[in-house]
Amino acid sequence: MKPRFYWMYATRSLSRGGQRTILAIFCVAVGVMAIVALQLVGLSVDRALLSNIAAANGSDIRLNASITPFRQRDLAFFDQLRQKDLIVDYATLYDAGGSTTVPSGKAVTFNFLAVSHNFPLLGQPKFLVPSGNRTLQQVLLGNHVAVSSHVFQELDAQIGRTYHIKTFDGRVIPVVIAAEFEEEGAFREPQMIIAQEALATVQEPDGLQRPSQYSTVYITTSSLHLNQVKAEISQTFPSVRVITAQDLLQQRQQQVQQIQLFLRIVGLLALFIGGIGIVNTMQVLLRRRQLEIAMLKAVGYRRFDLYGLFGVEAALLGLLGGSIGAVAGIGASYLVTSVVEYAFSLQLPVVLDVGTVLSGFGIGVATALIFGILPIVQAAQIRPLSILRGGGESIRVTSRLTMLLLLLLLSFLFVILATSILGDVVTALLVVYGGAGALLVLAFALGLLVLAISHLPVYEHSGARPFLWVLAAVGAVMLAGLLFLLLSFFGQSARVFALHFGNAAIGTYLLALLGGAGIVLLGCSFVFLLATLLNCIVMFLPRVWKTPIVLAYRNIGRQWIRTAATLTALFVGVFAIGLVLLLGQGIKDTITATLGTLFTRNVFVVVAPTHKEEVVAQLPSLKGLDGSKTVVSPLVRQLYPLFVGKQDVNTLLRHLSSKSRPGKEDVVGSLNTMQGFDLALGGSNIPTIVLKTGRNLRNTDAGTRNVIVSGKLQAAPIGLQLGDTIVVQSSDGAVTLPLTVVGFYDDTDPTGNPNFAAILADENVASQLGRAATLEVFSLKVDPDQLPVFKQQLSKAVPTAFIISVVDIDAIVNQVLDKLVVMLTTIASLAMMAGLIIIADAVALAMLERRREIGILKALGYTSRSVLATVLIENVLIGLLSALVSMSLVAGAITLLGQFVFHITVRVDPLLLGIMVIATSLVTMTVALLVAWEAASVRPLEVLRYE
Repeated sequence: MKPRFYWMYATRSLSRGGQRTILAIFCVAVGVMAIVALQLVGLSVDRALLSNIAAANGSDIRLNASITPFRQRDLAFFDQLRQKDLIVDYATLYDAGGSTTVPSGKAVTFNFLAVSHNFPLLGQPKFLVPSGNRTLQQVLLGNHVAVSSHVFQELDAQIGRTYHIKTFDGRVIPVVIAAEFEEEGAFREPQMIIAQEALATVQEPDGLQRPSQYSTVYITTSSLHLNQVKAEISQTFPSVRVITAQDLLQQRQQQVQQIQLFLRIVGLLALFIGGIGIVNTMQVLLRRRQLEIAMLKAVGYRRFDLYGLFGVEAALLGLLGGSIGAVAGIGASYLVTSVVEYAFSLQLPVVLDVGTVLSGFGIGVATALIFGILPIVQAAQIRPLSILRGGGESIRVTSRLTMLLLLLLLSFLFVILATSILGDVVTALLVVYGGAGALLVLAFALGLLVLAISHLPVYEHSGARPFLWVLAAVGAVMLAGLLFLLLSFFGQSARVFALHFGNAAIGTYLLALLGGAGIVLLGCSFVFLLATLLNCIVMFLPRVWKTPIVLAYRNIGRQWIRTAATLTALFVGVFAIGLVLLLGQGIKDTITATLGTLFTRNVFVVVAPTHKEEVVAQLPSLKGLDGSKTVVSPLVRQLYPLFVGKQDVNTLLRHLSSKSRPGKEDVVGSLNTMQGFDLALGGSNIPTIVLKTGRNLRNTDAGTRNVIVSGKLQAAPIGLQLGDTIVVQSSDGAVTLPLTVVGFYDDTDPTGNPNFAAILADENVASQLGRAATLEVFSLKVDPDQLPVFKQQLSKAVPTAFIISVVDIDAIVNQVLDKLVVMLTTIASLAMMAGLIIIADAVALAMLERRREIGILKALGYTSRSVLATVLIENVLIGLLSALVSMSLVAGAITLLGQFVFHITVRVDPLLLGIMVIATSLVTMTVALLVAWEAASVRPLEVLRYE
């Protein structure tokens, strides 16, 4: 045959396909769109995180000392390194934390960074207002500050305007906005930058000054001295985290690889679902041409000729879908990029990689050809004689062995495509065959459910038989429950066995697969029980309603394999979106409930000791305050541990690896803050804890140095015991005190220590160690309805007061979770879109297969409305089945994640669960309505004339 005929036949066939051709193109387009969009987003993340890594690190070496900040005397060590020519220069930074209240009453919180005169050593922020080639040193004159764009917008700021910033250590600092810079690179977080000299000049009313501290040190050095400098710093300051530009590069490369892998797997999933749509659509297109195919074979066209004809047709579908998907992927990448920026407060560059966009064309063609193999080979198996005689032979392969070989070929080719997308053959094998195993288990369970429901009878009158079905459904639930226990046992055993041989990933996959299969079987059995109960109600409905329901039952079972595949494709999208929404809402509800029970007070006011009396004087006049619940306690925000038991802290930290448990941060973080209590008063002044070992503080501990510390310190190699002594030093180094441990609180319990510090002691001990840096914490009980007025009144009377409520904490957590939910839901929606295309394909194929049946029904008096009602009921059933089973798996997954990953009890919101089920049913019904409208309106004569 000539190439021209191949082209003409393929284009003519596609143009005749009409709506089905459009659906096939959209199947490919959705998958390609997901792949292209997510790959472009991955490239944007890559460029944002990996470009100019030295500037992102701030220097060749960055020292993170947020847990135990450097003190003024520690800077002598870096001066010595500079004198030895081991380093070129160093700069310092301290994050004091800042907040201010805008005229609307909203509190804006940000990082308040005090930097040295030579900061930054590498790179400069990109100034937006005023624009120009300015340096940070030129901006930070006196109390002038530079503000990131996010904070600038939140404050509705203007250049030259003065703001009073409240720091977390109780100071109030007047600043003047001098410049706005873009949040990118090392300056990508919401922040306000001030000169250290300006912060150091701020004095308390009593004339005292806070000791200078530095949470970050930036160092520039030559590559020859890099390792030596890093080793000397680690030896001198073992609690400090040393990060080189190369360390940051490796860390970000791993992060980018994980992000890109996640995005590509999601895109591959959407492409796979779109491929299933190609199978269905090609079956529709070729099914309509059985007579044509038979005539071609009768006049001498061989099977391989037909492969060529249909292959060109599939390639054209892939090319058209790939081109549309590639262009749509560019637009979708903007949407996903903006969502990722919103979720992680990142400034991502716009990346339009020509290779990635053009690869969409090739991916589209490859996908159409790979998934078109099965229907093409099936169509080429038609025997001309049976078709031309009018036998109406359905398209089928000659043997099950051929079907199996075709499926193996399809999977092998898809692995090759996945390898080209993921960039690794092992990962591609795990994703494709691991995912295929999970989908096959899911499809098997859903197939059983489809078969069971399709055989449900609809009775004219009540009797015993409907109740026998209910009993059978109850038995199925019990059997599924037993299978769930067995599968969970085998999954846990497989995980333990895999862990024994060091294959944690395989063990986790097997546990998730078998446990998930058990949950799906259990969910399917409950859905079938629900269906039998509802079926008992159906028999009391009018006959005119029963007929569409009976037809819907039978129709979903006529091609039960196809129905199971449709349910599986829809299940994936519904499960992904449902898991994200329900898990996010469950965590938010759990945190809200925990905060409500964690704190016996709901408002906390933090001030410097010099402003304590101002707050005390205002308490009687504050609205909504329950004065009987007020507790005042001193807080020390920074301590320096010297000895733990008989072990020197620095010696102990040098022996702890970064991956050990407990690690360096666990040790220092458990000893670097202290809260004092007026133990002599007893009662509500005794700290609330969950005791692990020993005893709680009591009124007899007043005036002593007895303390409660974290239970983490009991673990090896620390081995702290009751009665042991820990030695800590004040932030200015002037006071050193030994403390005696009388109890340990339980860190594994969320309510183990609902206080503000790691060490709990008598207030006299805290005041001695805190000195000028001591803060006073007022724990208050305020009527929630009066909270806005309370905050406004106190802020006006005591401007230095830092006020935070449980509502504020809850709002911050909810804001972070909302951003993550929006991002993940947007990504999961790409798979959901592909699932809806499958629904449209399945409805189109079903309507084609039932053309004769529809014609006969309409000839017997059925209206288009009644035919359409049958289709809608059928697809509402499909949506309900998929949503109910997916939500059951979501509920099980959330319970397991809460127990084994988050270690909390995550509540599943039944209202949101119900909304997901109803929404899925409505969406599937709408898609079915749009596709079936024209087919249901066909005139009987047009159909039966050719039958």
